[in-house]
Amino acid sequence: MTAAALVELCVEKVSRELVAFNPEDLASLPRHLAEEVVKRVLERPWPSLLHQLLILCQAFWKPSSLSLHQHLPPLHSHSLSYLNYAPSIVKLDLSCNAWLDSLEFLPELMQLQCLNLRDCWRLPEQTLSYIGGLSRLSCLDMQNVNSLTDSSASTFLTGITTLRSLNLSGTGVSDGVLEGLTYGQRLRAWVDQKHITKCAGGTTFSTESSDHTHNLLEQWKPFELVYLRLQNTRVTKAAVPLMLAFGELLFVDVRDTEISGRSLKSLQAKHKLISLPNNAKILARWNSLIVSTLQGSCGCSSLEYSALTAQFRLKEQCDGSTQWEQDGVTRLLLAANRDTSLRSRNGH
Repeated sequence: MTAAALVELCVEKVSRELVAFNPEDLASLPRHLAEEVVKRVLERPWPSLLHQLLILCQAFWKPSSLSLHQHLPPLHSHSLSYLNYAPSIVKLDLSCNAWLDSLEFLPELMQLQCLNLRDCWRLPEQTLSYIGGLSRLSCLDMQNVNSLTDSSASTFLTGITTLRSLNLSGTGVSDGVLEGLTYGQRLRAWVDQKHITKCAGGTTFSTESSDHTHNLLEQWKPFELVYLRLQNTRVTKAAVPLMLAFGELLFVDVRDTEISGRSLKSLQAKHKLISLPNNAKILARWNSLIVSTLQGSCGCSSLEYSALTAQFRLKEQCDGSTQWEQDGVTRLLLAANRDTSLRSRNGH
């Protein structure tokens, strides 16, 4: 038997008897053979394809990014729980999905660094707290999520100090959300000033006071936000001194708010920002950052595009995700969706 014939025999056996194989063993297959196995599995008339797709996902599909932008048909919340079979996802785009009504699946995606929920306007307030468990999140887009207010944001947002990019445009937030986001910086500035004043006056710190201050500093770590969008929100001019507390801002958008372009002069000077000739309420370090944002990119994509360096890239590169892997995980979700619908119709 020739080598080619032997390979053909093995591929055929794996595709026919897929459930008998350990996904870890299949993962060592060369890419071209893996694709052939997947192709043959998908061509077979299985009663239910979900089990086979789970094995394929565990063996072959490890995407670092996944786009479900404006996805049809709508996916059940239970179907999205199958994303836990793709824990490698770093960047997840769920934007423009009015059907999305739960984020219970998020805690399984511990590698997630970019989450786009733009125009997912039906998300209820109680499900937003799941975002708070994403300890590596650096980019969050919640534009037009109607349930987001200062109150709901306080339950999860102030704990994600890894954030570098944040879009809260079109939500119900006001100055209160900035008070929370800048508290860490303002607390440190207050402690530093207090230390300077006491040292100048010859006063020493008590151990009790020092321990209390240390605990506060540990509890309120500073945000390192560099990209902030607050267009069409309830922020007022009182937000400007709060934004001055950030260490370095590269982009600020407060269009369609009570803040005037003139009141942003101090912020513009501190962070060396430029503005549009016809709109002083959108500020950026580079023109290209404004262009990329206005074209609809999320914050991390705009920053990466504008800087043209690795400085603002996600820690885990998304370049390695092939369309094959993304399509595979999407197919898994659709199979789970069909299975959920069938069970629901049958009363299970």
